Amino acid sequence: MISIPLLVIATVTLAIGALLRPFLGRWIDARNIAQLRRRYSLDESTAEELYQLARLEGFGSAWETVVDGRRDQRRRAVERRETKRTADRRRTADRRLAGRHRA
Repeated sequence: MISIPLLVIATVTLAIGALLRPFLGRWIDARNIAQLRRRYSLDESTAEELYQLARLEGFGSAWETVVDGRRDQRRRAVERRETKRTADRRRTADRRLAGRHRA
């Protein structure tokens, strides 16, 4: 069984971590961006863009997108899907779907 003092220590540790995260997070992000700049000889804006994208998609995909100039195939498919339909085609499809549900 878990003791009460252990629960109190865990709760205090979580609270301190939650309070320090915004401050330490910025410092850690800046340190990681500086490491990217040094290791790969990138300028500041490219390193920052690469780091932010890497946190979302993973480093390999971010490297291909930012440094190699290639786009992520998944993102291109999503963009194509979003831009493929014009407003008129969207309205027509909506009317067609609405007609199916009325019957």
